[in-house]
Amino acid sequence: MKKYLFLFITFLLFSVSFGQVQNIADLSTGILEESKNVRDENQNLIGYLFLFNKGLINQDKSVQYEYVLLDNNLNKLTNGDFDLPNFKRLKFKISNLVYHQQKLYITSVFYHTTKFSRFGQNLKVIDMKNNEVIQDKFYRDNQFTQMSDIIN
Repeated sequence: MKKYLFLFITFLLFSVSFGQVQNIADLSTGILEESKNVRDENQNLIGYLFLFNKGLINQDKSVQYEYVLLDNNLNKLTNGDFDLPNFKRLKFKISNLVYHQQKLYITSVFYHTTKFSRFGQNLKVIDMKNNEVIQDKFYRDNQFTQMSDIIN
């Protein structure tokens, strides 16, 4: 009887101890640059957001990023790509990711490489239902402009 009890307890412990695992490297072909917990209004964990740098595109004029949204069980919910401009004398760093009401808000800070100062900020809003960029604003000198005005 003790032998069967021992086997039952061992089987129970092994079956409970296996958790779900997701290999982050398999989510995208890019390099992981940012990650964030996604929480609801009551601060309950509802998922995870990952941002991957996929490298230069369009003859080195843009940097392509991929976002991946996982639920709290590490199942992939959605993913999509977006681009940020690549300037010769400006570098950028993604400073903040916010997920709210099915929208992803990405804030980037642009810096001068020669003057070592801040140039401005970019706010990109992505509708996660349609996987499309719905807003792309640039903020500098207390003004918002379209990002396309800065690029051209």
